[in-house]
Amino acid sequence: MVSGIFARKQLAFAEMPKRVLEAQARVGRLEAALGEAVEAWRISPLVRNLQALRGIRLASAAALVTEVGDLARFDTPKQVMAYVGQVPSEHSSRARTQRGGMTRAGKPQPKVTTAIARELVG
Repeated sequence: MVSGIFARKQLAFAEMPKRVLEAQARVGRLEAALGEAVEAWRISPLVRNLQALRGIRLASAAALVTEVGDLARFDTPKQVMAYVGQVPSEHSSRARTQRGGMTRAGKPQPKVTTAIARELVG
């Protein structure tokens, strides 16, 4: 009985590297297709420029541009971050100001994308 369980575990562990390689190949194919789609897009320069930021790669940049649209409609970076929902909460009373965690405001997808990029950068 013990040897049967061991054999099944061995088989499962032998299959894992194959599955990881298959997943990596799939990601590569999807990123290549996304890259081709972005090049045909009229605001592809914005996607390329966003990739210059730390933690932002092709998929994150494309997701942000898809959700936020043309960044030229915002006057300041603070407005963009507020739209995305990456602003700290604030409790103020007269002269006292206390900042808290991120608010729940903003669109969910760009908020998640920027949060993940921020965590990757550290």
